[in-house]
Amino acid sequence: MFGSKRIAELENENQRLKQELQTARQEVETYRLAQHDLQATSLNESADTSKEELLSILLGSYEDGMNFLQNTIEESLTMLGEINTLNDASMLGGQNVEKQTQEILTSMEKIQLLTQNFTRDVENLSSSVSAISDIINLIKDISDQTNLLALNAAIEAARAGEHGRGFAVVADEVRKLAERTQKATLEVESNISILKQNTNSMADTSETFQTESRASMAILDKFSVEIQTVLSNSTRITNKCDNVTNEISVSNGKIDHILLKLRGYNAALKRQNTDIMGHTSCRFGKWFTSVQKLLNTNIVHEVSDHHTRVHDGLKKAVEIFATTNNATEGIEAFKAVEKSSKIGFEKLIEAFKAIRKS
Repeated sequence: MFGSKRIAELENENQRLKQELQTARQEVETYRLAQHDLQATSLNESADTSKEELLSILLGSYEDGMNFLQNTIEESLTMLGEINTLNDASMLGGQNVEKQTQEILTSMEKIQLLTQNFTRDVENLSSSVSAISDIINLIKDISDQTNLLALNAAIEAARAGEHGRGFAVVADEVRKLAERTQKATLEVESNISILKQNTNSMADTSETFQTESRASMAILDKFSVEIQTVLSNSTRITNKCDNVTNEISVSNGKIDHILLKLRGYNAALKRQNTDIMGHTSCRFGKWFTSVQKLLNTNIVHEVSDHHTRVHDGLKKAVEIFATTNNATEGIEAFKAVEKSSKIGFEKLIEAFKAIRKS
C-alpha cells in the first residue's frame, strides 16, 4: 500500500550492496594472498618491505570497511523490517477505513429513510390538526344554534299553555342538535386518537434518528482516528525510507572508496600512475552535495574536508610510488588517506543515525 514500491526499491538496493561487498572481498582476498606470498619470499630474501607494509595497510582498510558496511547493512535491514511493519499497519488501517466508510454510508441511508418517515408523520399530524380544527368549528356552530334554540325554547315554554305544539317542535330541534354535537364529539375523539398515534410515531422516529446519529458520530470518530493513524504511519514510512536511502547511500560511498583505494594500492604496488578522480566528480561527492542541507554545517565541513583529503591524498600517494623511490612518504600518504576515510564516513553515518533517532 503506502510506500510498498519504495520499500521494494530499498530492498533491491540493499541486495546490490551485498553483491558489491562480496566483490570487494574477492579483490582484497587477492591482495591478502599476495601479502602471504610476499611474506614467504621475505624469509629467504630481504625483499621490498614497503610492499608488505602497503598490503598491511590495505588489509586493515578492508577489515575496517567491511565492519562499517556490515553494521550499516544490518541496521538498514532492521529499518526495512520496521517499515514493513508500519506498512502492514497502514494496510490494516486502510481496510478499517473502508469498512467504516461503508458503515457510515449505511447509517446515512437509514437516517435519510427516517427523515422521510418523520416528514410523512409531520404531514399526517398537520392534517389531523386541520381536521380537529374543522370539527371544533362545527361544534362551535352547533353550540351557537343550540343556544339560539334554547332561547326560543324558553320563549315557547313561557307560552306553553297556549302553544304546546311549538314548544314540542323546538324541543325536537334541540334533540337533533344534541345528536349532532355527540357525533362531532366522537369524531373529535377519533381524530385525537389518530393524533396521539402520529405523535407517538414521531417520538419513536425521533429516538431512532438520534440513535442512528449517535452511531454515525461514533463511527466518524473511529474513522478520524484510523485516518490519523494511517497518515501518521505514512509519514513515518516516508521518513524511515529517507533514512534507509541516506544510510545505504553512505554505504555505497564507502564501497566506491574501497574500490577507489584498491585501484590506488594496485597502482602503487606496480609503481604505475593511474587517474584518480577529484572529490567532486565521484558518485559519493555528487550525492553528498545533494544532502548537505539535511546536516549540521560543522558536519558538512568536516566530512567534505576528509573526503577531499582521501582523493587528494590517494592521488599523491600513487604519484610518489610511481615517480620516486620514497616508499616511506608514500606509505604515510596512504595512512593519512585511510585515516580520513575512516573518520569521514563514521562522522557521516553517525550524523544520519542522529537524524533517524530525532
